[in-house]
Amino acid sequence: MVSVALIFASLKQAQNSSNGLLTFWLVALNVLLIAGLVALLLIYPRVMAYRADARGIHIWGVLGWFTVARADIVQVKLEDVHLVWRTFATGAPGLFYGHFVEKHLQNVRAYSSIDKGVMVVIYTRTRGPVLISPAAAQAFLSTLERIGYPVFH
Repeated sequence: MVSVALIFASLKQAQNSSNGLLTFWLVALNVLLIAGLVALLLIYPRVMAYRADARGIHIWGVLGWFTVARADIVQVKLEDVHLVWRTFATGAPGLFYGHFVEKHLQNVRAYSSIDKGVMVVIYTRTRGPVLISPAAAQAFLSTLERIGYPVFH
């Protein structure tokens, strides 16, 4: 939202400016900002990755790694979910990252490329449910079960 406000403010400044060079640079800056935002939205779902080891489940996105510690995980299972409201999150086609309200689970954290459908739900002791959407969800659960995570079918 802040970036959109900056874009509109600088375009307004460029419109009111009599300095041609300033107008050029403000418009160029806006084009770069918009291109960057579009690129982020297009790239993010393709670079999202999930990995599990003895320390926890690691979630990779454009903003870096996020880990759900193994000691904090109560259970992991597949569930049909539907993200209803963003509370502190980014939500765009193919990008659902942050805190959401889910239809049945209530407050959740999602690191997903889909907003509804079958997702892996990680129930934690301290932070509430975490939703992820690996491409091969059943294979991901099998891997978790093989390395000792509490997987429920």
